[in-house]
Amino acid sequence: MTKLHTRILLVEDHDSDAQLLCQMLSGIDTGLYQILRADTLKDGMDQCRRPDIDVILLDLGLPDSQGMDTVTAFLSCPPPKPVVIMTGINDEQIAARAVQMGVQNFLVKGQTSATVLSWILRDAITRFETEKKFQLLVTQNADAILIVSRDGEVVFANPAAEILFKKRWGDLKGTVFGFPVDTNAISEVDINRADGTLAVAEIRAADIIWKDSDAILLTIRDVTDRKKLEAELAQARKMEALGLLAGGVAHDFNNIMMVILGYAELSRDQAKEGSDLMENLEKIRQAGQRAQQIVEQILTFTRQARGEFKPVRITPVVKEAIQFLKQSLPGHITVVETIESDARIMGDPAQIHQIVMNICTNAVHAMETDGTLSVSLKDIIVEESDCITGEGMSPGTYIELKITDTGTGIPPHIIGEIFQPYFTTKCVGKGSGLGLAVVHGIVEHYKGKIRVESRAGLGSQFTVYLPALPA
Repeated sequence: MTKLHTRILLVEDHDSDAQLLCQMLSGIDTGLYQILRADTLKDGMDQCRRPDIDVILLDLGLPDSQGMDTVTAFLSCPPPKPVVIMTGINDEQIAARAVQMGVQNFLVKGQTSATVLSWILRDAITRFETEKKFQLLVTQNADAILIVSRDGEVVFANPAAEILFKKRWGDLKGTVFGFPVDTNAISEVDINRADGTLAVAEIRAADIIWKDSDAILLTIRDVTDRKKLEAELAQARKMEALGLLAGGVAHDFNNIMMVILGYAELSRDQAKEGSDLMENLEKIRQAGQRAQQIVEQILTFTRQARGEFKPVRITPVVKEAIQFLKQSLPGHITVVETIESDARIMGDPAQIHQIVMNICTNAVHAMETDGTLSVSLKDIIVEESDCITGEGMSPGTYIELKITDTGTGIPPHIIGEIFQPYFTTKCVGKGSGLGLAVVHGIVEHYKGKIRVESRAGLGSQFTVYLPALPA
């Protein structure tokens, strides 16, 4: 139903001023406005709560309230309504402050005609309704929305912005938005949030008018997860292509090595024991066996050597790997083991053994002086709310293998590269760069996850999560 008239709450303590304003508005159209009057703050606040009030015409000077306190009271009175000030105070600073607080307009008594007053009241209602729709739109928007002044000062933020920046509105208000923006392009920035985490965001900017001043509307979309998925997809494609190439080369290389080793064994049978020839042939045989081990790692990495999958109780396999490792450890390294798992997984014992040995071997190489290698194994339950679920793990029961060393640690700038095939920081001849790539490939194939935490100079911790079979 169309509303027949506009209901105005006139808050004015001077009878003559109130009578004049009523005459001015009734002269426009006797049926256009219905005016309710209050002459004190208390009376005005009581009537302000009526849902049928369309606009408040407010004098700053009341018997029980003065100045900005009066403005604050009516702006905070529920339900929210547009406020227009008409006062005898002609002060530009007070007017600017009132508009900044949310007042629709600031008028001085005796300086406004009836026609202009009527237009301002209707405009105030229209603008207020538009702002209300805007507020509703941005409040429910999943993207962070900021409005910043031309100086970069934040003057508005929606709830999604509070979530993105990890700051409340009170902490965001008045801060300077320190990122370059372009109204003609989408910008991508890294945001250091209040809790220390990093987010990747896309920013779209548009010029707007906000509270009668030039401003910039920023729509900020958190694309951290999308970027992570894009990186994982690119990595998967690269690994797939590399795997196809490496697998083909590995098979051909393996055939060649079998011939070399075969002839080396035949030649050893004909060589004299203790001769230089026997020694040379033995070195050829050892190098060939080492080459075959690398081929096996390549085939595991490319998932062409899948192993025999069966239910495996992981505890004996891990204990066996640790015992094997202890026999070759230098004396300056201490091994601490905490094995508390009774669960089983669907997998290949040889590949589990390979996971433990590859991670532990890297840990040993990182401890050049006295150090401690800690290996723990336990069963855990991942709930829906657990943080590691956000890393792609489904809720359920997992076996957690944690290997910690007190070595040199991994520099932050390369920690994202350590699972890349052939990536190594070791000297030439001391590592193939496949160990951790193989571990990563096995864990991913088992639908598990591997996490790395490291600080340069303080050591590293590798945590492997493997889905457990139902008990």
